[in-house]
Amino acid sequence: MKIAVVTVYDSIVNFGSFLQAYALKKSLEDLGHEVYFVERMATEDIVGRFNKIALANSKVKEVPFWNLPRKYSRYKRYKRACTINNERLAVSVKDWELLNVISKEEALNCDCIICGSDEIWNKNNKDIDFDFYTCRWAKNIQKYAYAISSGDMKFEQLDSDEAEWLSTFEYCLARDENTLEVLKQSKGNVWDNIVCDPTILYGSKNFKTEKHSSEKYDLPERYMLVYSYVYTAKQKQMLREYAKKNDLKIVSVSLDADFADMTIFTSALDFPYLMKKAECAYVATFHGCIFGMMYAKKLAIVPRLPKIESIVRVCGAEKYLIKEDFSSDDLAATLESEVNHTTIDDKLEAIKEKSQDALAKMLQQNI
Repeated sequence: MKIAVVTVYDSIVNFGSFLQAYALKKSLEDLGHEVYFVERMATEDIVGRFNKIALANSKVKEVPFWNLPRKYSRYKRYKRACTINNERLAVSVKDWELLNVISKEEALNCDCIICGSDEIWNKNNKDIDFDFYTCRWAKNIQKYAYAISSGDMKFEQLDSDEAEWLSTFEYCLARDENTLEVLKQSKGNVWDNIVCDPTILYGSKNFKTEKHSSEKYDLPERYMLVYSYVYTAKQKQMLREYAKKNDLKIVSVSLDADFADMTIFTSALDFPYLMKKAECAYVATFHGCIFGMMYAKKLAIVPRLPKIESIVRVCGAEKYLIKEDFSSDDLAATLESEVNHTTIDDKLEAIKEKSQDALAKMLQQNI
């Protein structure tokens, strides 16, 4: 079949969005399908959106015109963020070329549409265009959803028209319990079990752990990889202390971190390589957690969101969890032992097999 996928793939900040999209593409191709991705906005609009966010975060407009030193300082922060966004965009565009991106109009000529995965059905997420991601523009075509998530959104937040629209999907496979409940209440066709994120579906053995990108960067011989959107002052201090004590440089990927020795803007497909090469990793995102469990030598996971702790417990990897207000001793203890990839891989493989079977059966309308 020709399948058009509707999902977040075009974040220039978040490696996870592209990696889950790429993994779903490869998994569907392994089932014999021809896969395309539906464009939500033009490339220039994408970088413009992130630059607007940078402007808001800089708070330059909040500084009175007479306080020129502070206004200039914040303006410099904003311009630096724009420069970084352009660097991110340059490498992201090369990744997106692997996805066969098409327009909404072209998608309607495919055999079906699959929505998924990630929190694209979460109305509480201000970055989500709910009408686009629920395919309100796609009539007279079969629609499915794989590993779909509504995040923390409840059924009561849907209006009657939205709930009715979700029920028009041929079949939905949910990524979490809350989404499963939302879909059941919308009276849609939904499988009664949870399926895994596409990155798990594709599997650790299929991602390449050699350098993918042609981007030039010189990695330190020994480094700690960090991947998080947010760091408290205390967390920065603890991470710096641990790195110094263990003769490590701190490397951040994609996400700018002012305390890191270097930040690398490269293809998301370099993430497995960078994770595996690191002496240890500190992660606080959902996909950072997954790739850490797949490839890291030593690992500390901050479960900032319930979905992170959930997948960690499913994989029996609780020993790598660390509380948000950790101390130096907590960090050292968590990073003391090598990651048991045998145990984690076995757990991930079990989840993968059930989800693979569900996806294949859904597309055969035989679930």
